[in-house]
Amino acid sequence: LEYAATVWGYTSVQNMNRVQRIINLCARINSINYDFVNRPGADLAKELGWNTFEERRDFLNALLMYKCHDGTAPPYLTDKLNLQCDINERVTRHSDENTYYIPKTRTKLAESSFMVQGPKVWNKISAEIRNAPSLDTFKRQYKLKIH
Repeated sequence: LEYAATVWGYTSVQNMNRVQRIINLCARINSINYDFVNRPGADLAKELGWNTFEERRDFLNALLMYKCHDGTAPPYLTDKLNLQCDINERVTRHSDENTYYIPKTRTKLAESSFMVQGPKVWNKISAEIRNAPSLDTFKRQYKLKIH
């Protein structure tokens, strides 16, 4: 379900609801609870400790952004991302070396691209988590503090 969610994960609300319903159905099957009236599938998924599709998508975007920031992602991704301090001439509270510039877009389709959504997710993460020394540490800290 989450294959290439960094690419297609910012689709329409209708499509995201479809994916979430599949996750909720999987939670029903896993917990062997088919009481559709009294137990919402989303509650069962939370009881199992599963993230929503949106939370999982943002986690995958954060991982890809960490790899881009760390220099371990392919150049075709890292070359398209710009740090905020490289764009702004003035020093502001948003121009440290860990925040990325969010490009302006004219279309809804461009707004849902990784080049826009990746920096949005990354910039929301605290500097402590962004400065993690390794990918495993980043994953662990992200899951503890964000989810």
